[in-house]
Amino acid sequence: MTKGKHDALPVISLITICRNAEKTIERTLQSVADQKEVAGLVEHIVVDGASTDGTMGIVGRFSHVARSISEPDQGIADAFNKGMQMASGEYLLYLNADDWLYDDRVLRDALMFIRSLGSPDWIVGDVMVDRNGRLERAVKSHPPSCWSLILRNRICHPAVLIKKIVQLDAGGFDTSFKIAMDFDLWQRLCARHIRPTYWPRVVSVFAMEGVSSMGGARRDEEHQAIMKRARNTAIKRLVGAVYDLYQRVR
Repeated sequence: MTKGKHDALPVISLITICRNAEKTIERTLQSVADQKEVAGLVEHIVVDGASTDGTMGIVGRFSHVARSISEPDQGIADAFNKGMQMASGEYLLYLNADDWLYDDRVLRDALMFIRSLGSPDWIVGDVMVDRNGRLERAVKSHPPSCWSLILRNRICHPAVLIKKIVQLDAGGFDTSFKIAMDFDLWQRLCARHIRPTYWPRVVSVFAMEGVSSMGGARRDEEHQAIMKRARNTAIKRLVGAVYDLYQRVR
Protein backbone atom coordinates (compact mmCIF):
# COMPACT_ATOMS: atom_id res chain seq x y z
CA MET A 1 0.00 0.00 0.00
CA THR A 2 1.48 3.35 -0.98
CA LYS A 3 0.23 6.82 -0.42
CA GLY A 4 0.79 10.18 -2.10
CA LYS A 5 3.89 12.26 -2.90
CA HIS A 6 5.05 15.80 -2.37
CA ASP A 7 5.49 17.94 -5.47
CA ALA A 8 8.51 19.81 -4.02
CA LEU A 9 11.59 18.16 -2.55
CA PRO A 10 11.83 18.48 1.25
CA VAL A 11 14.99 19.17 3.23
CA ILE A 12 14.33 16.61 5.98
CA SER A 13 12.72 13.19 5.61
CA LEU A 14 11.54 11.56 8.82
CA ILE A 15 11.34 7.78 8.59
CA THR A 16 9.17 5.83 11.02
CA ILE A 17 9.35 2.05 10.92
CA CYS A 18 6.78 -0.02 12.76
CA ARG A 19 4.92 -3.27 13.16
CA ASN A 20 1.81 -3.68 15.30
CA ALA A 21 2.40 -0.28 16.87
CA GLU A 22 -1.18 0.87 17.37
CA LYS A 23 -0.53 1.64 21.05
CA THR A 24 2.31 4.11 20.43
CA ILE A 25 2.46 5.35 16.83
CA GLU A 26 -0.22 8.04 17.17
CA ARG A 27 2.01 10.04 19.53
CA THR A 28 4.92 9.69 17.10
CA LEU A 29 2.85 10.86 14.13
CA GLN A 30 1.26 13.70 16.09
CA SER A 31 4.66 15.02 17.17
CA VAL A 32 5.58 15.42 13.49
CA ALA A 33 2.21 16.82 12.45
CA ASP A 34 2.53 19.48 15.18
CA GLN A 35 5.81 20.93 13.88
CA LYS A 36 5.76 24.70 13.31
CA GLU A 37 7.17 26.70 10.37
CA VAL A 38 8.32 23.74 8.26
CA ALA A 39 5.64 23.57 5.55
CA GLY A 40 7.09 22.09 2.36
CA LEU A 41 10.47 21.48 4.00
CA VAL A 42 9.75 18.22 5.78
CA GLU A 43 8.22 14.87 4.80
CA HIS A 44 7.20 11.91 6.93
CA ILE A 45 7.51 8.35 5.65
CA VAL A 46 6.07 5.29 7.38
CA VAL A 47 7.49 1.82 6.68
CA ASP A 48 5.25 -0.81 8.21
CA GLY A 49 6.18 -4.47 8.46
CA ALA A 50 2.76 -5.88 7.54
CA SER A 51 0.98 -5.03 10.80
CA THR A 52 -1.99 -7.15 11.78
CA ASP A 53 -3.47 -4.61 14.21
CA GLY A 54 -4.82 -1.10 13.64
CA THR A 55 -1.46 0.57 12.97
CA MET A 56 -2.10 1.49 9.34
CA GLY A 57 -5.58 2.75 10.11
CA ILE A 58 -3.99 5.25 12.50
CA VAL A 59 -1.39 6.21 9.89
CA GLY A 60 -4.18 6.85 7.40
CA ARG A 61 -5.68 9.50 9.67
CA PHE A 62 -2.59 11.73 9.40
CA SER A 63 -2.64 13.74 6.19
CA HIS A 64 0.93 15.00 6.67
CA VAL A 65 2.33 11.49 5.99
CA ALA A 66 3.84 11.80 2.52
CA ARG A 67 4.40 8.12 1.79
CA SER A 68 3.64 4.85 3.51
CA ILE A 69 4.15 1.20 2.75
CA SER A 70 2.96 -1.94 4.52
CA GLU A 71 4.64 -5.23 3.59
CA PRO A 72 6.79 -7.94 5.18
CA ASP A 73 10.43 -7.07 5.78
CA GLN A 74 13.60 -8.73 7.00
CA GLY A 75 13.95 -6.75 10.21
CA ILE A 76 14.76 -3.26 11.44
CA ALA A 77 17.76 -2.63 9.17
CA ASP A 78 15.81 -3.73 6.10
CA ALA A 79 12.92 -1.42 7.04
CA PHE A 80 15.33 1.47 7.63
CA ASN A 81 16.88 0.90 4.20
CA LYS A 82 13.45 0.87 2.57
CA GLY A 83 12.68 4.22 4.16
CA MET A 84 16.03 5.60 3.04
CA GLN A 85 15.32 4.62 -0.56
CA MET A 86 11.82 6.13 -0.43
CA ALA A 87 13.00 9.43 1.05
CA SER A 88 13.21 12.60 -1.04
CA GLY A 89 14.88 14.81 1.56
CA GLU A 90 18.51 15.83 1.75
CA TYR A 91 18.61 14.76 5.41
CA LEU A 92 17.18 11.66 7.08
CA LEU A 93 15.90 11.34 10.65
CA TYR A 94 14.82 7.89 11.91
CA LEU A 95 12.00 8.29 14.42
CA ASN A 96 10.65 4.95 15.58
CA ALA A 97 7.00 4.30 16.37
CA ASP A 98 7.52 4.44 20.13
CA ASP A 99 9.60 7.65 20.09
CA TRP A 100 8.51 11.23 19.44
CA LEU A 101 9.90 14.71 18.70
CA TYR A 102 10.61 16.65 21.87
CA ASP A 103 8.61 19.79 21.04
CA ASP A 104 6.85 21.48 18.13
CA ARG A 105 9.85 23.54 16.98
CA VAL A 106 12.51 20.84 16.75
CA LEU A 107 12.45 20.62 12.96
CA ARG A 108 12.31 24.39 12.48
CA ASP A 109 15.38 24.69 14.71
CA ALA A 110 17.06 21.84 12.85
CA LEU A 111 16.62 23.63 9.54
CA MET A 112 18.11 26.80 11.03
CA PHE A 113 21.05 24.84 12.45
CA ILE A 114 21.69 23.16 9.08
CA ARG A 115 21.73 26.52 7.29
CA SER A 116 23.92 28.17 9.92
CA LEU A 117 26.65 25.54 9.54
CA GLY A 118 26.52 25.17 5.77
CA SER A 119 24.83 21.75 5.64
CA PRO A 120 27.09 19.40 7.65
CA ASP A 121 27.03 15.74 6.68
CA TRP A 122 26.10 14.27 10.06
CA ILE A 123 24.36 16.06 12.93
CA VAL A 124 23.91 14.56 16.40
CA GLY A 125 21.55 16.10 18.93
CA ASP A 126 20.45 15.07 22.42
CA VAL A 127 17.54 12.96 23.61
CA MET A 128 15.28 12.63 26.59
CA VAL A 129 14.78 9.07 27.82
CA ASP A 130 11.30 7.82 28.66
CA ARG A 131 11.57 5.37 31.55
CA ASN A 132 8.06 4.05 32.08
CA GLY A 133 6.52 7.50 31.72
CA ARG A 134 9.26 9.44 33.54
CA LEU A 135 11.40 11.66 31.29
CA GLU A 136 15.12 12.00 32.01
CA ARG A 137 17.80 13.88 30.12
CA ALA A 138 20.33 11.54 28.55
CA VAL A 139 23.28 13.52 29.85
CA LYS A 140 26.42 13.74 27.74
CA SER A 141 29.52 15.05 29.44
CA HIS A 142 30.92 16.13 26.07
CA PRO A 143 29.82 16.02 22.45
CA PRO A 144 29.91 12.56 20.84
CA SER A 145 32.94 11.85 18.69
CA CYS A 146 34.40 9.07 16.63
CA TRP A 147 36.84 8.32 19.44
CA SER A 148 34.07 7.91 21.96
CA LEU A 149 32.35 5.49 19.58
CA ILE A 150 35.37 3.19 19.79
CA LEU A 151 34.51 2.67 23.44
CA ARG A 152 30.73 2.82 23.66
CA ASN A 153 27.64 3.81 21.74
CA ARG A 154 26.98 7.44 22.64
CA ILE A 155 24.70 8.35 19.73
CA CYS A 156 20.96 7.74 19.76
CA HIS A 157 19.52 7.50 16.23
CA PRO A 158 16.24 9.42 16.91
CA ALA A 159 18.45 12.47 17.52
CA VAL A 160 20.53 12.09 14.34
CA LEU A 161 20.17 13.96 11.06
CA ILE A 162 22.31 12.51 8.31
CA LYS A 163 22.56 13.37 4.64
CA LYS A 164 20.96 10.71 2.48
CA ILE A 165 23.84 10.75 0.00
CA VAL A 166 26.31 10.17 2.83
CA GLN A 167 24.38 7.17 4.09
CA LEU A 168 23.97 5.76 0.59
CA ASP A 169 27.70 6.10 -0.03
CA ALA A 170 28.38 4.25 3.22
CA GLY A 171 26.15 1.38 2.07
CA GLY A 172 23.09 2.01 4.23
CA PHE A 173 22.30 -0.21 7.21
CA ASP A 174 23.86 -3.68 7.42
CA THR A 175 20.98 -6.17 7.55
CA SER A 176 23.17 -8.79 9.26
CA PHE A 177 22.69 -6.79 12.47
CA LYS A 178 19.29 -7.16 14.11
CA ILE A 179 19.67 -4.50 16.84
CA ALA A 180 22.95 -2.56 16.57
CA MET A 181 22.73 -1.57 12.91
CA ASP A 182 22.85 2.14 13.80
CA PHE A 183 26.01 1.69 15.90
CA ASP A 184 27.57 -0.13 12.96
CA LEU A 185 26.68 2.73 10.61
CA TRP A 186 28.26 5.32 12.92
CA GLN A 187 31.49 3.30 12.96
CA ARG A 188 31.54 3.03 9.18
CA LEU A 189 30.99 6.77 8.82
CA CYS A 190 33.94 7.39 11.12
CA ALA A 191 36.06 5.00 9.07
CA ARG A 192 35.24 7.17 6.05
CA HIS A 193 36.49 10.25 7.97
CA ILE A 194 33.00 11.69 8.39
CA ARG A 195 32.71 13.32 11.80
CA PRO A 196 29.55 14.08 13.78
CA THR A 197 28.59 17.71 14.28
CA TYR A 198 27.13 18.15 17.74
CA TRP A 199 23.87 20.07 18.13
CA PRO A 200 23.26 20.87 21.84
CA ARG A 201 19.50 20.60 21.54
CA VAL A 202 17.03 17.90 22.63
CA VAL A 203 15.61 16.44 19.42
CA SER A 204 13.44 13.55 20.55
CA VAL A 205 12.22 11.36 23.36
CA PHE A 206 13.58 7.82 23.23
CA ALA A 207 11.44 5.06 24.74
CA MET A 208 13.45 2.56 26.77
CA GLU A 209 10.91 -0.16 25.98
CA GLY A 210 12.06 -0.36 22.34
CA VAL A 211 13.80 -3.33 20.73
CA SER A 212 17.27 -1.78 20.93
CA SER A 213 16.84 -1.11 24.65
CA MET A 214 15.58 -4.61 25.48
CA GLY A 215 17.76 -6.69 23.16
CA GLY A 216 19.97 -7.86 26.01
CA ALA A 217 22.58 -10.44 25.08
CA ARG A 218 22.03 -10.07 21.31
CA ARG A 219 22.57 -6.29 21.50
CA ASP A 220 25.74 -6.66 23.60
CA GLU A 221 27.10 -9.33 21.26
CA GLU A 222 26.57 -7.12 18.22
CA HIS A 223 28.12 -4.09 19.94
CA GLN A 224 31.23 -6.09 20.84
CA ALA A 225 31.61 -7.41 17.29
CA ILE A 226 31.33 -3.89 15.88
CA MET A 227 33.79 -2.39 18.36
CA LYS A 228 36.36 -5.11 17.69
CA ARG A 229 36.14 -4.42 13.97
CA ALA A 230 36.47 -0.67 14.56
CA ARG A 231 39.72 -1.05 16.51
CA ASN A 232 41.73 -1.23 13.30
CA THR A 233 44.88 0.67 14.38
CA ALA A 234 47.41 0.05 17.15
CA ILE A 235 46.32 3.05 19.21
CA LYS A 236 42.64 2.14 18.89
CA ARG A 237 43.37 -1.44 19.94
CA LEU A 238 45.35 -0.21 22.94
CA VAL A 239 42.61 2.16 24.06
CA GLY A 240 40.02 -0.55 23.50
CA ALA A 241 42.00 -3.10 25.50
CA VAL A 242 42.32 -0.69 28.42
CA TYR A 243 38.59 -0.03 28.30
CA ASP A 244 37.81 -3.76 28.20
CA LEU A 245 40.04 -4.34 31.22
CA TYR A 246 38.32 -1.53 33.10
CA GLN A 247 34.94 -3.09 32.35
CA ARG A 248 36.08 -6.44 33.77
CA VAL A 249 37.55 -5.13 37.03
CA ARG A 250 35.23 -2.26 37.96
